Amino acid sequence: MDSYEKVFYLMKCFVFSGFIASIYILINADFTILNRFGGELGNENAIGIIIGISSIFGLFYLLKNRNYWYLIIILTNLTVILLTGSRKALILVVISMATVLIFKENGNLKSKLKSILVSIVLIGIVIFVINNVAIFYEIIGRRMVSMFQFILGEGTSEGSINTRSDMIKWGWVWFKERPLFGYGIDNYKYLYGYINSEGDVYSHNNVIELMVGTGIVGTALFYIANIIVVKDLLKASKLTSKLLCYSFIAIIAGYIFMSVGLIYYYGKHISIILAVGSIIYRLSKTELKNS
Repeated sequence: MDSYEKVFYLMKCFVFSGFIASIYILINADFTILNRFGGELGNENAIGIIIGISSIFGLFYLLKNRNYWYLIIILTNLTVILLTGSRKALILVVISMATVLIFKENGNLKSKLKSILVSIVLIGIVIFVINNVAIFYEIIGRRMVSMFQFILGEGTSEGSINTRSDMIKWGWVWFKERPLFGYGIDNYKYLYGYINSEGDVYSHNNVIELMVGTGIVGTALFYIANIIVVKDLLKASKLTSKLLCYSFIAIIAGYIFMSVGLIYYYGKHISIILAVGSIIYRLSKTELKNS
C-alpha cells in the first residue's frame, strides 16, 4: 500500500464484495419464512457487519464522485442488513454513516448543522422502517426493542441478551482473579464452558474477552493500537481528504463502540482496515512533500 490508488482499489473491493454478498442473499432468500437471513454465508452478525463496511465505503464513493449508482448499492446493502437481524451491523452502519456525513469536509456551522439534520432524518427513517414494515419488524424490530428495554433497565425476555449479561458478570469475576495477564488468549470460552451446560461459548464482548484472556496489559495494548491509528488519521485529515480519513475513523470508532456486544480482536476485515488506515498519514506526508 504505497499509493492512494491502491487504497481506493481496496475500498472498492470492500464495496463490491459486500454488494455481491447482498445480492446472493436476496437471490437465495425464502421470504415465506421470517427468520434471520444470511446464514448460508456464515454467522448473520458477521455477514451484516461485512456488508455494513461495504455500505460505509460505498457512501465514500457516493460523496466523493457524486456517482449515484453507489446509492443503489447502499440501499440494497441496508435492506439486507435489516434482513440479517444484526443489531450490531445496524448500529455500526448508522453511527459510521452519521460520522462521515457530519465530518466529511471542512465547512461552516450552517453546513455542519445541515449534515446533522440529514443524519437525524436518516436515523428517523431507519427507525420508522424497522417498526412499520412487517418483515423488518419481525426480524430486527423486536430485537431492537428488547435491546433498548434491557439498556433502560426495564428487563427483557430475550434469552440471548440475558445470557450475554451473565457472561459479562462472569468475565469480571475471572478478570479480577488474574487482572494483569489473564488466563491466556481465547480461554474465556473454556472457563465459561465449565460453569454452563451450553459448552464452550465466547463472551460476545471484546473488552471482557481480552481482559479475561490477556489481562489489563493485553487489553490496553490492543486499544492503544486502535487509538494510534485514529490519531494518525486525524492528523492526516488536515493534509488530505477528510472524507477519506473519516471513512476509516468512522469504521474503527464504530467497532470500538460496539466492543460491548462484539468480539473483533481477531477479525480479518477490521485488521485490514486498521492496517490500511495506519499508512494513510504516511501517504499524506509523502504527497505533501512531493507537491
